[in-house]
Amino acid sequence: MAKIALWKLAEKVLQPDSKGCSRLVTKEEMVSQFPELEHKNGCSWGRSDGPLARKYVLKRVVKGHEVYGYQLAGFAAQSDFKSIRADIKKQISQLPCVVTGVSPADTEVARIECDHKNGRYDDDRLEEASSQYVTDFQPLHRNVNLIKRSHCKRCEQTGKRFDATTIGFSAPWTQGGPTRPDSPKGCAGCYWHDVKDFHAKVSAGYRYIQGRG
Repeated sequence: MAKIALWKLAEKVLQPDSKGCSRLVTKEEMVSQFPELEHKNGCSWGRSDGPLARKYVLKRVVKGHEVYGYQLAGFAAQSDFKSIRADIKKQISQLPCVVTGVSPADTEVARIECDHKNGRYDDDRLEEASSQYVTDFQPLHRNVNLIKRSHCKRCEQTGKRFDATTIGFSAPWTQGGPTRPDSPKGCAGCYWHDVKDFHAKVSAGYRYIQGRG
């Protein structure tokens, strides 16, 4: 199994709700679940400039001169956790939505967003804009992107991947099975991870015959 980033382990223990809030969890409890979360005064994964603090409003409770526990108080208002390199964002947002086909030119309905294909944001490489690639993203209409986030959240909470047969496809996934592994590549094969790739693989070999009923 691929190594999981420390801040993701901390997130698993904190278990934030849909609003990004959690109960106060002591450092002792966190370490009891994942010993690798032990840290000194440098705070390691709990730094104010780390990925956990960029995604959430991270509160550190201090007793004496040491951190006693952590609590999440909502999503960071101006989080750069999901930052996308400007040139990539511009390029992707000028393309049609891969689900609806709506183009940015359709000004009455179009709100194209640059979507991270990895719906769990657990690939440390993507945290740095300089190491991002165009192929890490796809264009989605704003409403479609919100729907994808809902499915990704459910997958994260249950471990069960989205089943594409529920929306009419002949296959549930093109890679992997019903359970998503804890890996940055664990989303591969899901419909929502790469819509164009999913369509291409599921429809491979199909031939259109005019007049066929």
